[in-house]
Amino acid sequence: MHRYTATPYSIVFSAFDVLLSFLFLRFLFVFFGANPEQWFVEGIMNLTRPLVMPFENIFRTVEVDGFRLEWSTIIATIVFAVLASLTVHILDLLLADDDIAETHVRHHHHRRHHA
Repeated sequence: MHRYTATPYSIVFSAFDVLLSFLFLRFLFVFFGANPEQWFVEGIMNLTRPLVMPFENIFRTVEVDGFRLEWSTIIATIVFAVLASLTVHILDLLLADDDIAETHVRHHHHRRHHA
């Protein structure tokens, strides 16, 4: 079974994968000091700004030898991963008697034991 099947879970997985991809790009751009005025970098930074803004100034951004570690992006990634996990668990509860939930639970159990 594939991760992206036509189930309510596919919406959660797809949304999280998109968020994670954008946050990962942001992390890399900041870490390696990408040019913030380059159109693609600027677009990703503007797109992800609302996602990381609530987590800014929790920890200082660390800079060592020209590499910058932006903690707000790391924290945002963790928070969205937890939210995605909670959403899947809520779907499990809501769809507990549904074939979709049983398929997901079997697939999740299979992935855990064969990973």
